[in-house]
Amino acid sequence: MARICTVHELALLMSELCGTYTIDPRVPDGFFRREKPLATLQDIRGLLLRMGTGYGIKRVRAALPLACQDSWSPMESKLALRLRLPAQDGGFEVPYRSLNEEISLRPIGEDLEERKIRIPDILILNPERPRPGDPLASIGISLDYNGRVHLTDETAAEG
Repeated sequence: MARICTVHELALLMSELCGTYTIDPRVPDGFFRREKPLATLQDIRGLLLRMGTGYGIKRVRAALPLACQDSWSPMESKLALRLRLPAQDGGFEVPYRSLNEEISLRPIGEDLEERKIRIPDILILNPERPRPGDPLASIGISLDYNGRVHLTDETAAEG
């Protein structure tokens, strides 16, 4: 595969291996969810170190920094790839912290005593690395890809 795939295709393939989905054109949505990833990016790094050199290894090494860990769908992987890609390759060069990581949010008002848990598809944090205790330290943006599986009859009618 590494000899015939592009770097971007290899990054998406690694993202699938390190995510919780499997592409399968025989199922209605084109993919199904798995309980856990088949591999981690660290596993792939270790394998590349053990393999040394060979056909396609250079291309896999080039794709590895573009791959993502813990993606839940093919479109999440594509969105993450687009964020990481350099501008000359059609990307935005935006570093992100994680995919589908649970985060705990502080209540906004006095009426909201309990903490809320959110799982954004992609979490982008303040890249300036503020000092600990700085109020800007935890500022970030979350991106969510809401595909067809998230549509209800009501939201489909709105679209």
